[in-house]
Amino acid sequence: MRNSESTSGNDHRSQFWLTALFERILDRSDSPFFVSVVVFGGPPAVIAALYVGLRWSYMTIPFVFSLAALLVVTSAAPYLIWYYDAGLFPQFRENVRPLLDDPAVMGDIGRRYHGLLARWWWLPALSASVPIPLLLWFGTPFLREHGLFGVADPLFWAVAALLLWIAVIVGIGFLLVAITFLVIREVAAQPLEIDPMHPDGLGGMSAIGHYAIRTTTIFSLGALVLPLQLQYAAAVGPTATILIYVMGGVYGLFIAGSFLYPTIKINRKAEAIRSEILNELREQYYAFKRATDEPTVGIDVETTDHAAEQKLNRLQEEYREYRNVRLYPLQLPVLLRLFTSVLFPLLLLGVEYTIQSI
Repeated sequence: MRNSESTSGNDHRSQFWLTALFERILDRSDSPFFVSVVVFGGPPAVIAALYVGLRWSYMTIPFVFSLAALLVVTSAAPYLIWYYDAGLFPQFRENVRPLLDDPAVMGDIGRRYHGLLARWWWLPALSASVPIPLLLWFGTPFLREHGLFGVADPLFWAVAALLLWIAVIVGIGFLLVAITFLVIREVAAQPLEIDPMHPDGLGGMSAIGHYAIRTTTIFSLGALVLPLQLQYAAAVGPTATILIYVMGGVYGLFIAGSFLYPTIKINRKAEAIRSEILNELREQYYAFKRATDEPTVGIDVETTDHAAEQKLNRLQEEYREYRNVRLYPLQLPVLLRLFTSVLFPLLLLGVEYTIQSI
């Protein structure tokens, strides 16, 4: 999978530090699973194991469940970020080229947004990290209840570092969604071509839908942070609780928008293009009828030219093809991914509620 994903449409190594580091380690191990779970996910797992082992008497089933969910994030997120930068985005660029009047445009778009990720990843990462010190400050009762005793406690700093790393991952996730928004907006601003004979049955628009829904699926991993956030909100004062719910609300808006915005944007553009094509075909049809002295409605059975009739039939057939092509970039597999991405946070909330009810 590495060869097909990391090199598709990308003839140079990414300048984004996480992808570059991932690729360098892959040169030696050739196992994305090892790189993500062991190399990137190993240190957070060690911190969590030490914390649970040394402070076991403070652990509860819901809290251990929330820590395990965090470790899934630290283990899987590096792979997903690498996959987006080195696989999903380059594949999208290649798949969307046939839709553009000028395919070279995607080369410029790709360079700019790969560069945006490489140069500005720290800004959303820093923004997502800012609430962590505030939450640690306001959450002293919650932390003490779970075996963390402030700045004099070495485990406090280790767990704080783990939370900051998760915040960096979440911030990068927000940036990936923003890049998807911006890329789709730029593609929608370009002259597009609809291919009614495209194998996807969607005029070639499936490339947009797959890019959007896979971004949504990647970003939905952040829902694994929700159990810990909800436990925290239930145990601390209103100020920190409001911050938690604001963070959750922003996340919910992004996870919904990561699919809906690209889909609606491209669908509207494609509908406008189809309307123009249908108008042009209709005008050609009636102009040709007038040029061959055919009546506007029906045909003159006595003077109809069979060659002219074949051309009129061809125009009608092409009109029907463009009129009937489905432009909304959804197929059953895509719908299932979307449903799973939206259901995932709700499922986690249900599990959290069940565990706390035991």
